[in-house]
Amino acid sequence: PVEQVSWKDIQQFIQRLNAKTGQSYRLPSEAEWEYAARAGSQSNYSFGDSESQLGQHAWYNLNGGFTTKTV
Repeated sequence: PVEQVSWKDIQQFIQRLNAKTGQSYRLPSEAEWEYAARAGSQSNYSFGDSESQLGQHAWYNLNGGFTTKTV
């Protein structure tokens, strides 16, 4: 994970990357990220609909301890 990098910093980096490569890079939108993460699933979560299983699949406010986790 990347932390302590602002959205503005990323936009400046992408702008320089685009100028250097002649390509058109950008960050995915929230909807595009969600679509990719779900891989076609229609459930509430990528692993199904059961909120009770959330802690087995993700770090979130109740189990994350407000720290960056290794992946």
